[in-house]
Amino acid sequence: MKRILMLILAIVMLVLPLFVYSTARQPGDEIIGVWMTEVKDAKVQVYRDGNTYYGKIIWLMEQEQNSKTPLLDTLNPNPKLRTRTRENIVALTGLVSCGDRKYSKGIIYYPTNGKTYSCAASMVNDKTLKLRAYYGLTLIGQSIKFTKIQ
Repeated sequence: MKRILMLILAIVMLVLPLFVYSTARQPGDEIIGVWMTEVKDAKVQVYRDGNTYYGKIIWLMEQEQNSKTPLLDTLNPNPKLRTRTRENIVALTGLVSCGDRKYSKGIIYYPTNGKTYSCAASMVNDKTLKLRAYYGLTLIGQSIKFTKIQ
């Protein structure tokens, strides 16, 4: 019995550091959290999967005001996705940290117009994220600020 307990303890001691390392915060993780849009009409939860960051719409003011009927992604260019609700859409994909609190190579989908744009982001400070959605060059686009709420 003692041997089994010692074996289990040894396994736990070997595996625990691997688990802690895999869930440890990485440079760039300051973007992780829940963010409110500048006009306070949506909340986006940013999370990391591997070395890539994603943003999921978790709340929409318009949906809350019209709680009887879910808002659908009716303007999506893919007809099969037009019946999904706008809430819970992973609208931000592929964002990677460039260091120095900057991010690039992202893609953002706007369910309000059904369009997809390239995007880059930068942390202005610990509570403000500036996201730039653009076509081709970053000069041809629009910036949006988000405020961290969690």
